[in-house]
Amino acid sequence: YAGEYEFGPGALLTIRQEGDRLLAEATGERAVYGFHRGRQWEISPTSQLDFFSENPRGDRLRFVRDGRNRVTGLTLNPGPWGISARKTPRS
Repeated sequence: YAGEYEFGPGALLTIRQEGDRLLAEATGERAVYGFHRGRQWEISPTSQLDFFSENPRGDRLRFVRDGRNRVTGLTLNPGPWGISARKTPRS
């Protein structure tokens, strides 16, 4: 899951693994909903692809896999108004 996810110009969310924890932080020029530069939030699994954020908004993340089972993107707050991001090639 670790890598950079691009929601649009200047809107990057970076997922890092530290030990057995996953952390999310906005690393682009802009915040990504409840994620901001300089502040990492732990994300906890609720299923194999779904995670819950510890940020004040309680954002949910759903990772997307391709036919080869590689993570290629994520959706923030999945549902009718979810926002999709692609995993950047360098991550």
